[in-house]
Amino acid sequence: NYKVNDIKIEGIDSITNLSGTAGKFKYSTVITGGKVTRDTISWNYSCDKTITREEAGVYSVEGTATLSYPNGNVAKVTTIAPLIKSLSCAWIEKGQAKIELNNRTGIIDYGNGVCDSLASITVGDKHKEIKLPR
Repeated sequence: NYKVNDIKIEGIDSITNLSGTAGKFKYSTVITGGKVTRDTISWNYSCDKTITREEAGVYSVEGTATLSYPNGNVAKVTTIAPLIKSLSCAWIEKGQAKIELNNRTGIIDYGNGVCDSLASITVGDKHKEIKLPR
């Protein structure tokens, strides 16, 4: 019965140390049975991701996540190229993720390693630069 501001949060988060002899800190996190409930409305969530420390203060994330909305829509996010994030930057700096929702697929490209709020999204033949919130 874990709640934050009257929002109930459920599920199991399994974290596994995958660090080996290569000297890189690496772990996986798998969320099963994830559910967030506010009043009488619930969203279900699951994910399976791997986080690797690439160098001091720089991490990569790869994996998938699924979010089920109360109206039956399901969104799935899958990394295409590892998402790179340094602790000194507020945004993801590099990588690509595929987003699937209602028979539509989009690709978010976070750029080439520059710390900025810019990314681009492509859906079909449409392409747009977007500004990410802080």
